[in-house]
Parts: sequence; C-alpha cells; structure tokens
Amino acid sequence: MLQKIEDFVFKFKLSILGIFVLLTIVMGYFALQIRMDAGFYKQLPSNHEFIHTYFQYQDALSGTNSITISLRTTDGEIFEKDYLSKLYELSETVRYLPGVNQASMKSLWTPNTRVMRVTEEGFEATTVIPGNITPSELNDAEIKNIRDRVLTGGHVGSLVANDFSASLIRVELTEFDPRTGEKLDYLQLGREIESIRDEYEQGNYKVEITGFAKMISDIASEAYNVVIFFALAFILTILAVYWYSRSWTLTFLPLVCSLTSLIWQFGMLKVLGFGLDPLAILVPFLVFAIGVSHGIQQVNQITKEVIDGRSAEYAARASFSRLLVPGSMALVTDLVGFGTLILLPIGMIQELGITASIGVAFKIITNLIMLPLAASYARYNDNFVKSASSAIAYRRKRVAIFGQLAKPRAAVITLTVSAILFAGAIFMASDRHVGDLHAGAPELRPEARYNKDISEITNRYNVTTDVLVVIFESLATTLGLPACRTIDMMQAQDNFHWYAENIDGVVSVISLSSIAKRGMSGYAEGNLKWSYLPRNDRALSFASSVVGPESGLMNESCSIMPIYIFTEDHKATTISHIIEEIENYKDQFLKSDATYTMKSFIKRPSEGTDFISEANVVSGFYAGELKDWNINEHEYFNSDEWILFGHENNFNVRDLWTNKLTSYFRDIDQYDEKLEPAVREIRKADIAIKTFFNENPDVPAIVYDMEEINFRLASGTVGIQHATNEIIEESEIPMMMIVYAVIFLLVFGTYLDWRATICCTVPLTFATMLGYAFMDIMQIGLKVSTLPVMVLAVGIGVDYAFYIYNRLQTYLKEGMEISQAFEQTFANTGAAVVFTALTLAIGVSTWSFSALKFQADMGMLLTFMFLINMVCAMTTLPALAVVLDKVFPRKNDSIFKFVGGQSGVAYLVAISLVIIALFFI
Repeated sequence: MLQKIEDFVFKFKLSILGIFVLLTIVMGYFALQIRMDAGFYKQLPSNHEFIHTYFQYQDALSGTNSITISLRTTDGEIFEKDYLSKLYELSETVRYLPGVNQASMKSLWTPNTRVMRVTEEGFEATTVIPGNITPSELNDAEIKNIRDRVLTGGHVGSLVANDFSASLIRVELTEFDPRTGEKLDYLQLGREIESIRDEYEQGNYKVEITGFAKMISDIASEAYNVVIFFALAFILTILAVYWYSRSWTLTFLPLVCSLTSLIWQFGMLKVLGFGLDPLAILVPFLVFAIGVSHGIQQVNQITKEVIDGRSAEYAARASFSRLLVPGSMALVTDLVGFGTLILLPIGMIQELGITASIGVAFKIITNLIMLPLAASYARYNDNFVKSASSAIAYRRKRVAIFGQLAKPRAAVITLTVSAILFAGAIFMASDRHVGDLHAGAPELRPEARYNKDISEITNRYNVTTDVLVVIFESLATTLGLPACRTIDMMQAQDNFHWYAENIDGVVSVISLSSIAKRGMSGYAEGNLKWSYLPRNDRALSFASSVVGPESGLMNESCSIMPIYIFTEDHKATTISHIIEEIENYKDQFLKSDATYTMKSFIKRPSEGTDFISEANVVSGFYAGELKDWNINEHEYFNSDEWILFGHENNFNVRDLWTNKLTSYFRDIDQYDEKLEPAVREIRKADIAIKTFFNENPDVPAIVYDMEEINFRLASGTVGIQHATNEIIEESEIPMMMIVYAVIFLLVFGTYLDWRATICCTVPLTFATMLGYAFMDIMQIGLKVSTLPVMVLAVGIGVDYAFYIYNRLQTYLKEGMEISQAFEQTFANTGAAVVFTALTLAIGVSTWSFSALKFQADMGMLLTFMFLINMVCAMTTLPALAVVLDKVFPRKNDSIFKFVGGQSGVAYLVAISLVIIALFFI
C-alpha cells in the first residue's frame, strides 16, 4: 500500500508541486489581510457559574471591563484651578472614546459624584462640582467648596488620592461600540488612550491608565516584536541546519516548506474569519519551528542515501516511504495536542487551538509530501558527499554514548536515576500553582509602564484595580417596599460586609449597607456612634435612598445589591483564599435562619390555551404542599439548577417573584417594561417555559426552589480570574489524558507491541513531571498561556520516541539483539533526534528575551520541555526497553495472556503509570 502511494505521488510530482505553488499564491493573498484581533469576551470561561453571573448582571455592575485613568500632579494638590480645568478636559476627551458607556463615567466633574449632607431641612444630596460650574468660572471660594464636598462625601481614597495629588476617571466599556454597533477594536482603543496620555502628560502632570483595553493594547504593541525574534530564530536556524546538512539546498528545503505552510495557515485563518490574538501570536511561529524540526529528519534520511551513492530521486523516495509513518504519527499527536485546547471553554484558547491545528495539518502536507518531492529535483556533487560523510562520522562518535546506555548494567542504573528524578518531580509538581503568582498584569514584566501605573494607583488610593463583585439577590418586592432596602436584606449584607473586610488579602469593601449606616450617622451630625442600620423598614429605606441604581450598588428593580471587594492583588493564592472564605460563609448563611427556601410551581398551559394560567408559591413563609395544588408529577429544579435554566434562556429568575405573576403570564403583552422593569424578564421567562413544556410533553408542571436572600459569586476582575483558574485546573488532566490515549492507540496500533507503548509513553510522562517541577522552580503558574504549552509539549515530545522506535523495530526484525539494535539506531538517527530538539529549542529560546513576561515564560518552558523530552527519549527509553526485554523476553509472552495478551499488558502498565503520575499532581 505504501509503495502504491509512493509511486502515485512521485509519478505526478510536477503537477502536485504546481498545485502547491498555486495554493501558496492564493493563500498568500489572504494572509496579507490578517490582522490582530482582541476581545474581552474571548478571555472568559463561558461555562463557569461566575461568568453566568457576570453576563446576567453586566449592565448593572462596574469594575469588570473598565478603564481607570488617574490624573496626577507632581506639584501641589488637585484643588487648584489649573488642575481641575485639565481634569475637565481629560474627562470630556475620555467620554467620547469608542465603546465608552457614558452613563457609567465617574469623575469629580460627573453628576453621579455626589455628597450627602444633613441640613436643617433634612438630607441634601448635591454634586461635588455643580452642573452650572465650568472651568472658566472656578475661583478660590468655589474650589474651597469643592474640597469640602470631596471630604464630606467620603471620596478621599476612592476617587481622590489620599494625599490629594491625583483623582480618578472611571468608565465602563461595552463589547460593541454603541455609536457604530460594530465590535469594539480594543487595540485601536488602546492606542487612542495612549495618545491621550501623550497629550495630557505634560509639565507637572502624570497620567496612569489601567484596564483590559489598555493592557491588551500594550501586549499587542510588544507582540509585534515577535517578528524580530522570528527573524533572529530564522537566521540561527539557517546556520544550524547548514552546519548539520552541509548543503544550502538541504538547508533551505525544510525552511521553505515550513514557510509555505505558515503562509497557508495565515491565509486559512483569514478565510475562516479569525484574526491573531495578541496572547496567541507566538503559536504560528512555534508551528514553523515544529515543521523545521521534522524537516531535519527528511534531510537526515536524504543525506544518508546520497552518501550511499543513490540518486536524488531514489533518496527522496526513500525519505518519503520510511518517514511517512513515523512522521504522520508524530504530527498527528501534535495535532491532537493542539486540538484538545478546543475543549477548553475559553474563546482565546479555542482560537489558539484552531490556529495551531490548522498549521500542524498543513505540516503533514508540506513536510511529508512537498519536501521529498522538491528534494527529488536537487543535485549533489562530490564535495557534498565528502563533507556530509565526515560530518556524519563525527556525529556518530558523539552520540555513541547514548548507545552505551542500552547495555543491561547501564540501563538499570539509568532507569534507577530516572525513577528517583521522577519521584522528586512528582513531589515538586504537587506544589505548583494554578493562576498568577505575581502582582500586576502577569503578561507584562514588572518594569512595564502598565504595571507601574497599577502600583502607582494602588499606593495612592484605598481601592485597587483588583475587584471582586459579590451579588446579593433578593425578591423584587416585599410588602410594598423595595426588597433590597428591607431590614433582613440589609442586615444580611452588612454582616457579610464586616466578614469580608476581615478576610486576609482584602483592602476595602463598598456596599449599600455601609452607605445606609453613613446616612444614619448623618442624621446625628456625623456622630459615628449613630452609624447603624435602623430596625424600621421605612427609616432604613430612607437612609439608603441617597443612592440610586447609577451607583452600581443596586439595580433598577432593586432585586440585587452588589458588594465590591477590593483585593491587594490577583495572585492565585490571594484570590483562592478569599473565594474559599466567601463560599464557606455562603454555605453557613444558606443553612441559617437568615433566609428561607421557597418552593414554587408553574403549571403547563391548560388544554386549548396558549398561556400559563397557574403559578404560585407552595412553601417558604407560606405553609403548603404540592398536593394542595393538585401537583403529583413534575420536573424539579433546585436553586442552582433554576438559576442556570434562567441563564441559558436569558432571563433573571429573581424577577419571577411577584404576586402578579399569573396575571403577567395570562397577558404579558399588555404590560409596559419601561414602567415595570420586571416585565422584560417575565416576558423572556414566558417564552422559555412554554418552550420547555413543548419539548417535554409529559411534564405537567415545573417546581423550583428559590432562596429569599441569596448571594452569587462573582463578577469583577478577580471573579473572572478565579473562574479562569478553576476551568484550567479542571481541564488540565482530561486534556492530558486525551493526548496520552491517542499516543497509546497510535503506538500500539502501529507496532502491535506492548513494549513499544510503554517505552514511548513512560519517558514522556517523566518529562511532563519534570516540566511541572521546572514551573515550580521558576515560579511559573499554570494559566492560560502555560497550559497550552504543557499540553502541546506532550504531543511534540513523543515525536522523538516515534523516530527512535521506528528505526529500532527495523533492526529488531533483522534479528539483532536489543542492545546492538539501539547502538545502530542511535548511529543512524540519534544525531538527527538531538539536532531536532536543538532546532526546536533555538526557535523558541529567543522568546525568553521578550518584553512580554508571558512570552518569556512560554519561551523558557518550551525550551526546557523540548530538551528534556529529547533527553528522556535518548536515555530513559533505551534503558526501559532493555530492562523490559531482559525481564520479559520477546519469545515468550504467554504469561501475559490472562490479562488480554500484549495489548492488555500495555494498557495496564502504561495507563496506570500515567494516571498515578497525574493524580499525584
């Protein structure tokens, strides 16, 4: 079969190469159109409950996708006409940036920055800077009044720096530009923000800027420098391949073929509608390095045939036929390694997986077909034969040491040392962290301007750029009062507020209950002894009425009360501790008497009608049972399941709590959602519930639980970071197991030898554990940028084993003893395997000098993984193969028949080793 494929391909080689050239021209046209593409939503783990919460309440919350700008004076205080005038100009400039939600904007000049005072006539809420004041009208008296309002309003530390040297401007961003309706270009927005800095950072003024849009723009600006590293790696690769091949023809063949697949890859991405994410821009160049490394194997085979006096045509054919199987196996495992990334429910990682998978798929064509076809046209002179023969002889002497490790005594020693290192690596890998291990933006270096801005803002204000939003949910209305202003709801939030403030890692907390307590003290001329929550609903509602939905501390229907928890950083250790403490508190709260669970039902529309006619509460503060409503069979949803049902159908289940629910369902179209905000949610619920009944004709009713008071985790930058960490931790082992399972199937299916399965996978497992230990030593966390590295390193790492074992099988079939077979294998392919690893390492090691921290981490980690996989393949693999051959001679496998023959042994031993190692992480 293989011979027929070879004959067909080489018979029409000119036509095939012509098609490749034409395809390159077409794809090159599309490749030139590809652009950087970043998005906030792409960073979110879409199926995590925290993200469900964020999407449900994103319009009512702040602090997740926002821009914070601090205007700081280095001379004097902010309460000067020149400063306030410049702040006004900066505020107006920011207001009209693309994607800005103008209603969310907050600065000293915006009307939502208010001060609450107690006068003879009662509470007086006024803006810090009245709307009739313009910069030109500022005078000393008015500036003094502004200063007094800032102090009285409690804005010091939150909106104004503690030392009065700076003040903040905050705006929320939308994923789509409200002016154009098009998807927001974060990179362009970042550039515009930077131009604002250049405009206003003059003289005594400094501008600090934080937020996702600015961070991703800074990353993109530095990411373009990847071209420099690629050029450097390209030059080093040319020199290295020429040193190895001693032929310019054989030097440029793998490079040109890899560049061709790179052009195809970029073109296909454009055709499919993808761009290049700044966080994944290195991937195409990594795939290029993989292509060159596989090309080295072709060069090695062609060179040996030419030295033996074969023609270029014969050498190309031999390379094609002998490397098609191991090369395909190796690239398929690479493809699977990248493909598993699509299983991670994070848009950016999925795009990364698609990008890399396309590149590797094209490598199968360009490396295994295009390269040998092009090589058949090459011509080699006597000088090349003499130079290449000398080089091969030299390299054989150097790699002969690896053949000595295949001696029985040396094999036992090597395997013992490997086992000790493996045990140590497992111990160290157990301490590795999921998430960021450093403060600031971990994608950037500590000295980056963005991280300096974060540090500057954190040091001057009581709030930080890292915020966790916990959402207290209540019923939409209770006894005629707004539910979020009732005693029970406010007391529950106040208790949690105090608890959260005392969690290690929390800097400050802002909540509606704290505002209400401040309002009560205002009644007593600011006396702190009167800072409490009144036990009367009307008084409590009045005390908190100075704050409206625009504050972000409640929503329009008064069904939620967000609490903003500012953390000292977003290190994995910090946020996991805070989240754990909050979840423990939530569990205790739901078990306490502070809230109760209400069981409600919604019946299927009566026969012949298209509206829901019965919906009510069964139990809670009401006494009753389902049988009282003639409900026997039903579909039950617990509280979490009901919330998820609402999320999946885009409605808020909390808004279904109303004594008019049945009336709404009977004729929802007669109600105006502008007058009654809950109507919008009930209308969507009505559609979803009817759809459910239509899809489940045997279900007569829905019964669901709902807590009177519930709090949901979590939104804010910290909540999203924690959700990402959890998804990565949960996905890591399944993704690894898929890659290993494919390797098991490929190896055993190709060689039909249980020893091959063990020998190819166990060294790979050793290398993986050593990689985790390296991460622990270098303080590199397992996160969005490093998980793909570990997964694809497994797929790439087994390539060495395939090339070694494929040649080993050839010698074993010739009747050689295993130690002798390894000596011949390393003499023929050992140097190529070592050089392949070095080529890959050269291609990625230059990233270590990147200005982007995540690129540098990826570069170091990939360099280590490529080299350690090669070392394990050249040492542990032969040692393990020799020991297995001595303990279980190949001529007698009958003792294993009780476990299913050779395949049974392979799966029992290899899978057990891998599972044990991954479990101990």
